[in-house]
Formats: sequence, structure tokens, C-alpha cells
Amino acid sequence: MSYNENLNYNKSLTAKEKIQFSLSGIESNLLIAGVLLLLSFVVNNDLSHTLNSVANANIIMAILNSLPALGLDGEKL
Repeated sequence: MSYNENLNYNKSLTAKEKIQFSLSGIESNLLIAGVLLLLSFVVNNDLSHTLNSVANANIIMAILNSLPALGLDGEKL
């Protein structure tokens, strides 16, 4: 898809679709965090600590990404 086609496609999206598109990054961070937290209950102690740390990092990234700042997903909401 060329740049001009992409611009035309973005203009044809409804407001609900634009919001969903903006939230997709935040949703994926939370999904990854959830999967990692579930896995941390199944695996051994050392790996469990690592999975918890990465899950916490994903939660922090989701929170920061939802801030209404320039260039972040929260800006479009």
C-alpha cells in the first residue's frame, strides 16, 4: 500500500475504528503482560521472576503509552 493509499484509507475510517486502532498498542502491551503473568505461575522460580519483571515493564509501557502526549497512543484518544 502506497503512502497516498494509506492516507485515503485512514480518512475512510469511522471514529470508533480510529479509537480502536489507537488503543491497539496499549491492548497488546496488556495482553503480553497477562500471558507472561500466567506463565510465571507455571514455570520455576528463576524464570518466574524474569517473566514477572517483563510483565511489569509491559504494564508500565501501557500506562505511559496511554498518556495524552505527542506521539503516544493517548494523544489520539
